[in-house]
Amino acid sequence: DRHERAGRGQLGLATFRRYERACLERVIDEHDTAVIATAGGIVSGAETYALLLRRSHTVWVRASPDEHMKRVMEQGDFRPMAQNREAMADLVAILDARRADYARAQAELDTSGDTIERSFGKLQDLVKRWLHGEREIARPLELRIETGAGGH
Repeated sequence: DRHERAGRGQLGLATFRRYERACLERVIDEHDTAVIATAGGIVSGAETYALLLRRSHTVWVRASPDEHMKRVMEQGDFRPMAQNREAMADLVAILDARRADYARAQAELDTSGDTIERSFGKLQDLVKRWLHGEREIARPLELRIETGAGGH
């Protein structure tokens, strides 16, 4: 039955979020420095996301919805499109719903249209600023980091 399957899915998600929180707590407690990459859904666990914001430097690595979908498919993951004609509309809705939470990060790094190398370079520049003592980089929606000649 459809409702039974949905219930099992929610139980699985709750278990995942519990493990996600425990792992985050362990990494933060056991390491003075670490790079922690999370999935975008971390914002759905208010306490977990608050812990992350409170105990680390946070960067919203963002891209356009088209770019998100392209990257997922380039990795060979076709699940978002599998039997879902509304996949792009769903993605846009998810990103819109999470926008305010993502904007709580200390910094925003827009990677739309960038190569992996360019995105990594922009991230390195941001981290160097933090390492050199800048505590507040900028309000998330104001930060636009550009490196190299030219620009997008």
